[in-house]
Amino acid sequence: MTEKEILQLITRPETDHDRVIRLAAEHNADLPGWCARRKRRWQIVTVAMAATMVTASFFVPQNTDTFVSGDLKCCTDDACQRVDQMIVKI
Repeated sequence: MTEKEILQLITRPETDHDRVIRLAAEHNADLPGWCARRKRRWQIVTVAMAATMVTASFFVPQNTDTFVSGDLKCCTDDACQRVDQMIVKI
């Protein structure tokens, strides 16, 4: 039963409203179960996505490059040599 049919049924003056309530209950009998299933699926998907992200984070290699801030006084000799080599290539 479509929403339009339900509205037409409700707005008729000779409509038996108890019949409408019974029809609505019959057509929506599975609604609470459907909502519960959707909620469980959403929870499962959310947990699976979180578990995937956490697991994937263990497989990402750690970055071993040395990054230099604007202050070259604080960098190591190796980093300073890399910066010098990059400047020479430019």
